Amino acid sequence: GNETPDLIDPWSRRITGGEEWGDANKQYRSVVIPPETSLPHFERPNHELRDLVIYELHVRGFTKHESASVRHPGTYIGLTEKIPYLKDLGVTAVELLPVAEFDETDNPRSDPETGDRLFDFWGYNPIHFLSPKASYASDSANPVDEFREMVRRFHEAGIEVILDVVFNHTGEGNERGRTTSFRGLAEDSYYAFDDGEYRNHSGCGNTFICSQKPGKDLILHTLRYWYAEMGVDGFRFDIAPILAEAPEGGIELKPAILREMKNDPILSHARLIAEPWGPADLYLVGQFPSWGPWSEWNDRFRDQVRGFVRGDAGSVSDLATRLTGSSDLYGEYDSGALCSVNFAACHDGFTLRDIVSYEKKWNLRNGEENRDGHNHNVSANHGIEGETDSAAIKRLRRKQMKNLLSIVLLARGIPLILAGDEFGRTQRGNNNAYCQDNDTAWVDWTLVEEYEELRRFVKCLIAFRLKHPALRGREHTPHGDESIRWLGADGQSPVWEGATETLGLHLTAENEKREILMIFHHGIENVAFTIPAPAAGRQWHLLCDTAAEPPDDFHEEGAMPPVKSDARTVPVRAQSTMVLVALRE
Repeated sequence: GNETPDLIDPWSRRITGGEEWGDANKQYRSVVIPPETSLPHFERPNHELRDLVIYELHVRGFTKHESASVRHPGTYIGLTEKIPYLKDLGVTAVELLPVAEFDETDNPRSDPETGDRLFDFWGYNPIHFLSPKASYASDSANPVDEFREMVRRFHEAGIEVILDVVFNHTGEGNERGRTTSFRGLAEDSYYAFDDGEYRNHSGCGNTFICSQKPGKDLILHTLRYWYAEMGVDGFRFDIAPILAEAPEGGIELKPAILREMKNDPILSHARLIAEPWGPADLYLVGQFPSWGPWSEWNDRFRDQVRGFVRGDAGSVSDLATRLTGSSDLYGEYDSGALCSVNFAACHDGFTLRDIVSYEKKWNLRNGEENRDGHNHNVSANHGIEGETDSAAIKRLRRKQMKNLLSIVLLARGIPLILAGDEFGRTQRGNNNAYCQDNDTAWVDWTLVEEYEELRRFVKCLIAFRLKHPALRGREHTPHGDESIRWLGADGQSPVWEGATETLGLHLTAENEKREILMIFHHGIENVAFTIPAPAAGRQWHLLCDTAAEPPDDFHEEGAMPPVKSDARTVPVRAQSTMVLVALRE
């Protein structure tokens, strides 16, 4: 009964035992492999930070559905078969949910409806930081080579690869969890304790000590390995505040690990993105850029933009702040707006389509009696909860999806889109699909045809964004020869408080020789919006109108219809977004 389990060496370059997805009897072993004689060379896209458009996806979930029609579904190499699709869409980076080895069978629950076993599908419970998940490889004996080949193909297409990494806890759980590595080696050195019990600031049973040896050194080594030897371009840190937590608790003023990352000759080149919140009191939004060249997921953007589109009263002032890069959070930092990763939906929570289709979460099938997942979703169902045959409601929901994506892609900062949101992916109201290795969490590619208008809209909007530097500035306020004017529907300064429903943003960039007028209207009545006179010799043209039927919802440049030159107003329909561009006649 006192046998010591075989322990995984956290510093080993490779472990075996995870080759088969769903194998509940995994026996992990560290493998000694000879050091490589030369480092692989990666031709990185090296985009400017301002040119990032991030697409968040799950390696298995993106191509596992039979409709993905790839040769190697659910794998690194299967993912590369979708590169032409992603390149056509126009995204410049993919952000992969965790790919470090984890045990997907480490979930005791089953689906109460079907009796099917549930998994740890997302993979936020790592058991080895340095090993790419073997069952994500089509050749599970060679996950390292296949992962590198995937990265090489993304780079060839001009797409960066960002990894979602989890260092705040491990898959060993609390004192009742299983022992695979750290606990058996030196649990007091790797895990934080409070009064003899595991501290659970991660919400996952344990808290990894990131701020001092040996955990700090292992994390830095891991990051260097994935960047230099596996070719990834950056990292998104899950529950990042724990990186800054002192062993005795509390946030360090100058966290050692963040200081070392900033000064590291390798890591100083990597993209660093924080999820700046977590359970307990770990809310550090706006804080990470003070510690180095960090960007952050911005949950205030997410909630306030959803609130505006939903029609919440008093939300225009918040919308203005978010559109110009969240100066309330990032105004004091050199990178300014580019500290903010702007999104309306991500893996955690409702998909975009579910934000406009459900008012409450439907998580019963996760086996936790609907207790899991957020209750605060800032969503609206537009009349019927969930799926409907009503053509009017379906049309309104599509318009609202375009409204949300318009704000994400027109705002200053770094936009992030959740995989499949550009073609109406749904999780049927499940806002925490972490355990669903099935068509709840897999991307259903049959929707591409059904939602082609939405996909085209997103593609056109990304292209427009990447063509206009004024949309991608780091400044929160007018800079150089720019001017930013806020307008109400009457063409005057907006009334920021109260029941204002409409906000115009008139952006002039003389060096680009053009003007852009964005109009955001969440009222349920149409409005006549008084447009400013463009500069001499220019005329307004209609770029997009989310209330118009496709293809008139987006006119590609060169085919934009002019607004009558003597028009003082444009008709803006209920709950819609319109963008005008002033061009030389």
